[in-house]
Amino acid sequence: MARLEVDVERLRREVSTFEHLEEERAAHEARVAQIAGDLARSLQGQTGTAAQKALADYLAASQALRAEEQQMNVKMETALLAYEGVDAEAASGLESQMGI
Repeated sequence: MARLEVDVERLRREVSTFEHLEEERAAHEARVAQIAGDLARSLQGQTGTAAQKALADYLAASQALRAEEQQMNVKMETALLAYEGVDAEAASGLESQMGI
């Protein structure tokens, strides 16, 4: 049977990286929405409509990607907590068997 090894510290860093990416993406989306608002006041007619549609599509895609990143982060956090729990239980069992 293959042995499962987890680098807990690396997993913690990756969770932190995904959290940071989510925050950056949300800030970027807010900037794009602000630009869209500015353009709506400046561009008229078909040009304005096309620009608004392009920015709305971009924001929708970005929000979907951010949702995927959030789901990945939740899964990594869940895995980290589960591994830590199993690791702590195994260590406790070993300590008890050794009389430590």
